[in-house]
Amino acid sequence: MSILLRQRNVVLIGGFNPAFFDKYFFITNDILKDEEIQPSSQFLGIGGVQVISEKYSIIIVLNQIIITFLKQETTDADIKKFISLFIKKGNIKNVQNMGFNFNWHIVYKDKDAVNKASRNFFYHKENKVLAAFFDSDDASYGMYASKNFEKARLKFDVKPAKIQEIGKNEVTDEIVFGFNYDFVIKNKETDAEILELVDEYSVYSEGAKKITSIFI
Repeated sequence: MSILLRQRNVVLIGGFNPAFFDKYFFITNDILKDEEIQPSSQFLGIGGVQVISEKYSIIIVLNQIIITFLKQETTDADIKKFISLFIKKGNIKNVQNMGFNFNWHIVYKDKDAVNKASRNFFYHKENKVLAAFFDSDDASYGMYASKNFEKARLKFDVKPAKIQEIGKNEVTDEIVFGFNYDFVIKNKETDAEILELVDEYSVYSEGAKKITSIFI
């Protein structure tokens, strides 16, 4: 068994102008170097932008920006620095919601181990549906929960899954712990509120890590 932080991203929901974020925006504002921007990146103006580098995947459309961090070794401090720079240089405003998302994965050697672990975590004989229809050795289990956490609404989702990484033939059996911290932005006229939340990023990162650690 091993544990991996497979995905982290920051999502902004609002009104944006993808055409503003051309290749030279990233280069001239020291967000990415020219050689870091992979040829598969697309700059389609108002039709949307997808920037791909070794460290980042950035998608910008009219109503959404998604910045995904691709390297395990990227620290919370790196993320805060990158997002803050992007927001300031991009003159990001009119944000209605912002999300911090984390996917922690526990990787098992075989499917039976996933079934046994998920049963241990989530099966309860008092649950009439599980007891009546899902009480078998081949069953696997998950959960969903939601609550207020600091300044966000936390949505916590757990489910067994088969994962095949891009470029690899191996399929692994895992339990995925998904965390979505959703922030409703009150002050849409400036970037002050979203920058303040970005500065507190580690509070939410550590919150997700602490919950996941219970299952190890």
